[in-house]
Amino acid sequence: MKNCNYIYMLLTCFLLGCSEDFLDVAPETSLGSTSFFKNEGQFVAALNGTYVPLRDLYKGGNFWLLAEQRSDNTSYENLDGSGVSKFEIDEFRVTELNTFPPTIFRMSYDGIGRANLLLSNIATTEVLNDDIKNQLEGQAYFLRALYYFHLVRVFGDIPLVLEPVNNTEQAFATAERVGVSEVYSVIVDDATKAAALLPDSYTGNVIGRATKGAALTLLGEVQMTLKNFEAAITALNGVTGYTLLSDYGELWNAANKNSAESIFEVQYSVGMGSEDFASDFMYRFVPQHSGAGEEIIGFAAGNGSDSGHNTPTNDMIGAYEAEDLRKDASIGFWNNPQTGMDIPYVKKFNNPGPFRFWMDDNMPIYRYADVLLMLSEALNEQGYVADGEAFDLLNRVRQRAGLADLTSAELTDQDSFREAVAQERRVELAFENHRWFDLLRTDKAEETMTAHGVEEKALKSYVPTNAYQNISLLYPYPNRETLLLDADN
Repeated sequence: MKNCNYIYMLLTCFLLGCSEDFLDVAPETSLGSTSFFKNEGQFVAALNGTYVPLRDLYKGGNFWLLAEQRSDNTSYENLDGSGVSKFEIDEFRVTELNTFPPTIFRMSYDGIGRANLLLSNIATTEVLNDDIKNQLEGQAYFLRALYYFHLVRVFGDIPLVLEPVNNTEQAFATAERVGVSEVYSVIVDDATKAAALLPDSYTGNVIGRATKGAALTLLGEVQMTLKNFEAAITALNGVTGYTLLSDYGELWNAANKNSAESIFEVQYSVGMGSEDFASDFMYRFVPQHSGAGEEIIGFAAGNGSDSGHNTPTNDMIGAYEAEDLRKDASIGFWNNPQTGMDIPYVKKFNNPGPFRFWMDDNMPIYRYADVLLMLSEALNEQGYVADGEAFDLLNRVRQRAGLADLTSAELTDQDSFREAVAQERRVELAFENHRWFDLLRTDKAEETMTAHGVEEKALKSYVPTNAYQNISLLYPYPNRETLLLDADN
């Protein structure tokens, strides 16, 4: 007897979750697609609903676990032995029973399903003018590409669903996994379409939506991942209209969300009567048992398994040059009165909200500094040029951090320049969910994390002996999906 795959049954329902105001989202409700898509407002609401899983992915889905704590940038505290499934991710002990990868899987396909339904209805509607149609379609393509980019880097071969799923027959037809090259082909196509359709910027209450710059940055990172460096250069050179803020620390002031440096952020907001729209990153990242923590965040936090995660490692702390202004803006220390020890924590998201777990921080996905560093890296991969444009781009980022320029006297060849860019990306983008994927795409993950495991075991008595024994580059495919497919076959 056939069993319908969980994810694809999920796609048969359209759960719309937002009002027309992108930053003032109404409580989620269920609307059937047959009674929807009758006017522009409903299309906008459907688009807002397509952003919702992205918000959930970085908050409730704890995407930072899979992207940052997986790397050598951060680890965890284990004062009370809680949070075992999170420890497994950090230490490469993930099994098929771990709930975090399947949550990422489900939330991502939820977003893909919403994008598919939106795109399908945009293709046949006559109620939208061309400008609105292009904006909505471009954002749907961007979001679908971003969701798939997350999935393919986390799981490898995955199902490729490009149309709405309306019945069990379609569900089974789309449930089989396809190769990563086929998935990447769709991602490139979607991001390219998005860049052609989207505007350079927005004004008013829709600031924060995906723009042409966001689509080109995504396309550039995808091409970097595929090692298509010429194509990456073309895409990244098209990202214009942005600038570096003069003060790195001001990037993390909640008043500067969606700043001139911001290309795309996951939007969160407080004060609307529900914690669903607020972020909670700081409360997860403060030290365990930091109690009231007024000196850290101004409100109660830091107790038990909710906190003590994404904790900067000694190696990360030591990665900053002595004069680097980014260190104090990125990492804080809390003195544990019981032990007298200074415990590091991620400081970037230090903007408490009115209640515990309510914060106003966005999660940055792409900043202009990221573009400059990717472009610098891609130019070097096309051929080392002493003190050329790649040096200029790298040094623009360093200058903002208060650091001296690097020249061909220090970086004498392609390899040394490559290492310098990797180092700069690590400290510039620390705790922004880039490090693990940078290690993957530069083929440094196994080497780096093996060495990191040796260091962690030497420092922490609670790290088990089987930690870091198998540096897997992918997460286990969700067990439920495998079981359902096996039962069907």
